[in-house]
Amino acid sequence: MKKTLALLLCLVLVAALLPSAVTAFSNNNFWLRWDGDSSYVYTYPGGTATLKVVDYGDDLEGVTYQWYSGTYDYDLDDYPPIEDATTDTLVLENVLSRSSVFCKAEDKYGHSCELWYYLNVNHFSYEPNCDRGNCYVGPGEDAVLKVIVSGDDLEGVTYTWFDKNSDIIEGATGDTFVISNVTERLNGYNGYVRCHVMDAYGNGGYTSFNIYIENRLTVTPTGAEEGSNSLSLRVDPNATPTLSAAVSAVNMEGITYQWYEGYNEIDGATEASYTVPPVTGYKSYRLRVTDLYGYKDAYFSIDVDNELKAYPEGNGPDDGSSRTYYVEPNAAPTLKAIVSAKDMDNLTYTWYEGSRNSSNIIEGANTASYTVPAVTGQKNYYLTVSDAYGSSVYLSFYLRVDNEL
Repeated sequence: MKKTLALLLCLVLVAALLPSAVTAFSNNNFWLRWDGDSSYVYTYPGGTATLKVVDYGDDLEGVTYQWYSGTYDYDLDDYPPIEDATTDTLVLENVLSRSSVFCKAEDKYGHSCELWYYLNVNHFSYEPNCDRGNCYVGPGEDAVLKVIVSGDDLEGVTYTWFDKNSDIIEGATGDTFVISNVTERLNGYNGYVRCHVMDAYGNGGYTSFNIYIENRLTVTPTGAEEGSNSLSLRVDPNATPTLSAAVSAVNMEGITYQWYEGYNEIDGATEASYTVPPVTGYKSYRLRVTDLYGYKDAYFSIDVDNELKAYPEGNGPDDGSSRTYYVEPNAAPTLKAIVSAKDMDNLTYTWYEGSRNSSNIIEGANTASYTVPAVTGQKNYYLTVSDAYGSSVYLSFYLRVDNEL
C-alpha cells in the first residue's frame, strides 16, 4: 500500500513538472537579426555581398535556413527560393543590380522567422546644386539647375526633367536645366521643375527645384557698421536727429519706404530718411524697405545722454560718490552735492536718513543741499539725483562726531 502511494506521488510530481519543461522548448524565444547595423547592404558593381543572419533562442540545435529572392514570382504565386542557399550565410557574387532577398529560418519546434536584406549597388547618390533645391538668382538672371551625382559607376545615368504639372520637358535629358531671364518667383507644390535621375543599376529618384528672386536688397542705417541692420544713438535732451539708411539692390525699381515708431506705422513717413520729434526719453524706430520681391528692415534706438554727474562737496569729480565728514558735537552742517548736466532744469533730489528706502525719505529736502539737525552721534545720509531721462546718481554722506574739534 505504501509503495503504491509513493508511486502515485511521484507520478503527480512528474506531471506537475512536465508542462513547464515542454512550454520552455515550445516557445524557445526564437528570433533573427542582421549581422550588421542595418538591413541595407551596399556594394560596388560586380562586387560580392555576404549576407548573414544571426539567430537567437533557448535551443538552436537543428535550425534550418532557406534564402529567397525578394522579387515575387506571380507564376509560382510565391517568392522563389534561391538554389543551394540553405545556411545562415548567403554569398552573392558579381552583383550588378539592386535587389532584395530574405532568409526564412525554422527551429525544430516549428517556429519560423523571416529577415530581409536590401542590396544596393554602385553607392549612388544625387542632390540639387542649391540648398534643398531652393535656388536664388538676381532679377533677370538665368537659373542654372543641376543634379549632382556620385557613385562607383556613373556611365549610363539618365535624367528626365518635368515641369510643375509633371509633364516631361522635351529635350531636357542632361544633368543641367537652365531657365533664362528669371523675373519672378517660380515654385510649385512638388517644385517648379523636377528631375528624375537613375543609374544603370536601378538606383535613383526625384529631386525638385524652386527658384526665388534674390534682389540682394541691403538696408544699412547711416552711421552703422557695414553689414549691420541696427544703430543705437545717444543724443542731447530735446534733440531732433534725422535717421536714414543706405539702400542698395540689383533692381531699385519700385522700392518703397515706411517708418515705424515701435510697432506703429508713422503716417506720411515714406522717405529714406525721417526726422524724429524732440527726444525726451528712450525711443525705437524701424525703417521697412520693400522691393518688388520682398522687404528688409533697419532698426534704430535713441536714448538721451544728459551727461548727468554728481559728487559730494569736498570730493573731486573722480573721488567717488561717498564722503565722510567729521564734525563737532551738536554741529548742524550743510551737506551738498556738486551736480552737472546738459539739462539742469529737470533734476529731482531725494534725501534719505539712515538708509536709502522710501520710509526714510526726508520730507521737504528736495534741493542739492540739506542742513542736518544737530549731530550728537554717528549719522548717515543719502542723496539720489535724477534727471527727466531715466538717469540717476547715488551719493552717500557719513557724519562722525569728533569731540576734539
